[in-house]
Amino acid sequence: YTIDDIIPFLRYAWSDADPDTVSARQNVNAGIGITRPFGRADDVFGFGLGSGEEDVGSSWQTVTEVFYRLQLTQYVQITPSVQGIFNPVNNPDTDAIAVFGIRGRFNL
Repeated sequence: YTIDDIIPFLRYAWSDADPDTVSARQNVNAGIGITRPFGRADDVFGFGLGSGEEDVGSSWQTVTEVFYRLQLTQYVQITPSVQGIFNPVNNPDTDAIAVFGIRGRFNL
């Protein structure tokens, strides 16, 4: 759902699956996307925040992400992003890490 040029999102997930198959018991994510940044009609700039509970319920991992979805052609998008992961699960010796990424999408 878009409000003018703003795309808000909220997502919650919960699982009671076997911990051997699922590494998170619950997860909540929220954020916003802004369409037409810098006057580019098909691009989206966004920010997200998420938190997930480890499968055994002992800790929560928090993630922030900033991304820019660039529409290269009618059928091709790339999305560079930066994520900050705080209290990373399965890495008790580290308080925070940064992840730089790029995603590609090709519509056929």
